[in-house]
Amino acid sequence: MHYGLDDRPNGAKLWVYTLQFLAFSVANSAVVPVLVGSALGLQGAEIASLVQRTFFYCGVGSFLQVVFGHRYPIFEGPAGIWFTMFIVLGTMAEGLGKPLPTLRTDLELGLLIAGVLTAMLGAFGLMGRIAVLFTPVVNGVFLSVLAYQLSPSIIKGVVGIIGEGSLRANAFLTAVVTVGATVLLMLKGKGFLNSISILIGTLVGWGVALVVGLTPLTRWEPRGILSLPEILPWGLPTYDMGIVLTCVFGGVIVLSNLVASLVGMAELTGTEADARRMNRGALFTGVSDLLGGVGSVVGFIPYASSLGLVSVSKVSSRLPFILSTIILAVLGLFPHVGYLFASLPPAVGYSILLVTFSQILILGMKNFSGTGFDGRSNFIIGISLMVGVGIMSVPNSYLQVLPVWSRYLLGNGLIVATGLSLLLENLVLRARR
Repeated sequence: MHYGLDDRPNGAKLWVYTLQFLAFSVANSAVVPVLVGSALGLQGAEIASLVQRTFFYCGVGSFLQVVFGHRYPIFEGPAGIWFTMFIVLGTMAEGLGKPLPTLRTDLELGLLIAGVLTAMLGAFGLMGRIAVLFTPVVNGVFLSVLAYQLSPSIIKGVVGIIGEGSLRANAFLTAVVTVGATVLLMLKGKGFLNSISILIGTLVGWGVALVVGLTPLTRWEPRGILSLPEILPWGLPTYDMGIVLTCVFGGVIVLSNLVASLVGMAELTGTEADARRMNRGALFTGVSDLLGGVGSVVGFIPYASSLGLVSVSKVSSRLPFILSTIILAVLGLFPHVGYLFASLPPAVGYSILLVTFSQILILGMKNFSGTGFDGRSNFIIGISLMVGVGIMSVPNSYLQVLPVWSRYLLGNGLIVATGLSLLLENLVLRARR
C-alpha cells in the first residue's frame, strides 16, 4: 500500500485521492435510483428527488461506517439485492393487485424493520453465527439467481422496450456503445482510469444518447438551489406481511456481502476482520437501512467493489475517503444534482447494469467452483437454481391462490432459491464439519 488506513496524504495528493473515491461512489450510486424510480412508477421530479436523497444517505452511511463502524474505506451504497427486489416487486405489483404508491410505502416499513433487525444482530454480537450459514454454495446460488432475475428487465431496457413499447434502434445503438466503452476501459484501463470505467462508460453512453435523440421519459426543471432531503416522501409506512418478510430475508442475505467485503479489505490492509469489526459493520449497515426507510431510498450494503479500487490505487487511507463521503452528502443537498442524473436515459443505465451483473453472475460461478462439485453440493446447487429460475416464469396471476402475505415472498425466485439453498446446505443435507 502507498497509504495505509491511518496514513494522511498531504497537499494535492489528498484531494486527488478524495476525488477518486468520490468518482467511484457517484458512479456506483447514480444509476440505481433512476432505474428503481421508473420501476416503482415515479415521475421526473420524484426520480430526481430519489437521486438526490440517495447521494445524501450514501454519504452519511459511508461516513458512519468508516468513523464508527467497521472503519474501512468501503463505500456504503444501494445493495444489489435491494434494488433488484424493488424492481422485481414493482413488476409483480400490477399482477398481484398492489398499487405502486402502496407498494412504495410498504417498502418503507420493510426497510425500517430489516434495518432494526440487522442493527440488533450487530449490537448483540450475533454476526459470527450468521456468517457461517453463507457457504460458497449459498453465496453462489444467491449471486447467480440475482443476475438471472434482473436479466429480463435489463435486456428490455437495453433495447429500449418501455412498458408495452417495441424495440428502439437508437436505444440499442446507445447500449452497444455504452457497453463497449465500459468493457474496454475495464479490460484495458490502468489505475485510476480502470477504477472509474463505469462512470466514464455512463458519460460516453449519455453523450451518444443525446446525439441519436434518445431522451429521458420525463423532464423536470428543479426549483431552488438548496434543499434538505425529505422525510418519508412516499408517505407514511404501511404494513404488508409479505413485503416485510421479503425485506427481512433480503436484509439477512446481504450480510453475506458484508462478511465478504470486510474479509477482503482486511487481507488488502494487513488487518483482521474480527468478530468485533463484523458486529460494528452490521450495526451501522442496519442504521443505514433505517435511514433508507426514513428517506425512502434503496437499502444499503458495503460495496465489495471498493476492494478493487483500493487494490488498484494502493490507497486505503481513511482521510480522503471521509472527505469524499462528506462531499457526496453535500451533493445530495442540491436539487440540480438530482435532476442531472435523473435525466439519464434508461438505455444507458440498463447497459451499465448489464456489464456489472454479468460479473456478478461469474462471481457466483466462482463460488460454485470452490465447492469441488461433489455430489451433495451439485444436488443443492442444481435444485436451488432450477426452482428459483423456474418460479420467475410463473405468471403472477397464478399466485392468487396463495395467502396474500406470501405472494411476494414465494413469487420471488431470488428469495426462494436462496432460502432453499440455506435450508438444504445447513439443515437437510448438512455437511460434516
